[in-house]
Amino acid sequence: MKKCILIIIIFLSFTSVKLSAQAFYGGITGGATITQYNGDNRGGYNKINPKAGIFITRDMPSDFNYQIELLFIQKGSQYSGDKNQAYYNLRLRYIEMPISLQYDLTGIHIPGLINWDFNNLVTPEIGLSAAYLLQAREDDNGGGLAEPVDPFKPYDFSLNAGVNYHFNEHWAFLFRYSYSFIPVREHPGGQTFLLDRGEYNNVLHFSFSYRF
Repeated sequence: MKKCILIIIIFLSFTSVKLSAQAFYGGITGGATITQYNGDNRGGYNKINPKAGIFITRDMPSDFNYQIELLFIQKGSQYSGDKNQAYYNLRLRYIEMPISLQYDLTGIHIPGLINWDFNNLVTPEIGLSAAYLLQAREDDNGGGLAEPVDPFKPYDFSLNAGVNYHFNEHWAFLFRYSYSFIPVREHPGGQTFLLDRGEYNNVLHFSFSYRF
């Protein structure tokens, strides 16, 4: 928890300094993640989780800009169980800092095929994120969430790709896909196979943001 508080203080200090320049903007964001956990031997995005935080955006002279966020985010997996798969519930709570490079897309124009004008309302993005694990709870038999027997790593590093739609200069909607590029936990027994080095978070983000 002390590490979490320190991260927030550093981020807020950085924000207060940077917002003094006209090209920097701050805001708030909130929404939900729909998640699965690659390694629980169950498929499908079955768990809906909360997501909220703050961000700063740097508008550069070109059509590119970058954004730094500080989020409370929950990941994991949930399966109610049936005759083929046993009950399972995994809840992972993180403080996460995504860094995104964004591009203000004016349109898509292919002569004779496509002539779409976006007027900078659509902003694709790519980026990285680093997350610190606040709490991990797991239930594989319906007895209730408890401390995992096999521990999770304290950090989660992910690759991100997404797109923003700007309703106006203040409001926007974000869809983002995120996947851990370093395992958040080893497989039982520590076995690996080719690129499968362990267990990974697999996350769909849906959120609204308001820029001040």
